[in-house]
Amino acid sequence: MNLSEKDLYRIAEWGLTGEYEYSSCWNEDLEKAIECAIEDFRKFLSKPYPFELADIPNNPIIYRLVRLDNIEKLNRTKLGKSWFANPKQIKKPEFFEMLTHLKPGPKDWSPNSKVYLIKGRTTVDNIDFPRTLWERSTQWWENEIVLLNDSNIEILDVQEFTMDMYLRESIRKILRESEESEEFNWAVNLAQKIQKRINREVNDNHKYVFIKDLNGSGFSESFKTMDELIKKYGDWVNVDWYEIEEKLDEITDADIIRWNDSTFTGWLRSRRIMIKSARDADNRWGYNFYVQKLLKQQ
Repeated sequence: MNLSEKDLYRIAEWGLTGEYEYSSCWNEDLEKAIECAIEDFRKFLSKPYPFELADIPNNPIIYRLVRLDNIEKLNRTKLGKSWFANPKQIKKPEFFEMLTHLKPGPKDWSPNSKVYLIKGRTTVDNIDFPRTLWERSTQWWENEIVLLNDSNIEILDVQEFTMDMYLRESIRKILRESEESEEFNWAVNLAQKIQKRINREVNDNHKYVFIKDLNGSGFSESFKTMDELIKKYGDWVNVDWYEIEEKLDEITDADIIRWNDSTFTGWLRSRRIMIKSARDADNRWGYNFYVQKLLKQQ
């Protein structure tokens, strides 16, 4: 796919003024934000497939992870439009942090549901390049390929997939490369945090709120899970999201009830946790950022 500078400009402007307005490139100056996005796009278009998007073959191989109660339920004429290109991407723990749709929630899947890896083949003309560029700019670890049509993909293979197998391999690699005690402890701690996130179940009695505020100006948005919040706003502020999650986990339902701050929409709010001050040197927004935990009122 040969995209001109005008094409890249139009894609950047389209995303920043539409469905990708949450991009970390965005600031008060639209033209600067567009140039920031175009820099990302150029990088993706300069490195070869399947790592990035240069020299894509006419019939690229693509991959997708799905969770199913039964493999017989796989809809082969509607496989989904979000795929990834690099088969080795699944060995990176950061990849799984983004895949909230694979997490078994209490109502979504049976206890016997399994994750499957689909290997498919499509055509280069079936790739939605504007959304693919933007998904890589905002969620780089997903190595995403967005398709225009998900009904005509050639299925090459379907295999049961065990995430723990790749998680363990990533941990072993870290440990093999660690020689000092400090690095070893860091690796063990990281492994525990990753495993905790993978095993975390959705609690319908909780929501999580991202808040941008300065003297009453800004916005807030609530999410069913922290994974969803981090996926949308994680790159807005430079923080350790594992640490933020732990702080929210420490807030009990009893704490929220004692705080007794109602939204008047059936939820109680916890106290706010500031995650980035407007005065911090690495905060280019000029706003304070907070997170907050909600509890459904009984």
